[in-house]
Amino acid sequence: MLVIDSHHHLWDWDILGLPDFPPEMEILKAAHLPQDFKKEIDAVGVTASVLVGGYPLSYSQHQWYFEIGRAHV
Repeated sequence: MLVIDSHHHLWDWDILGLPDFPPEMEILKAAHLPQDFKKEIDAVGVTASVLVGGYPLSYSQHQWYFEIGRAHV
């Protein structure tokens, strides 16, 4: 059965240069990459998802998302 997650986010602060979050949101500083996401969706039976960015992104940040997407189709 096909189960689609309507959207998900991936990030790596070191690569994307995202703005700092307040201290109470420090947990989000850890990179969240395809291998992390795959473990989560495999555990609940999701078979596909839509990758989205969460900030206004620069050209190089968009390129990172495109590379991630192409590598994990």
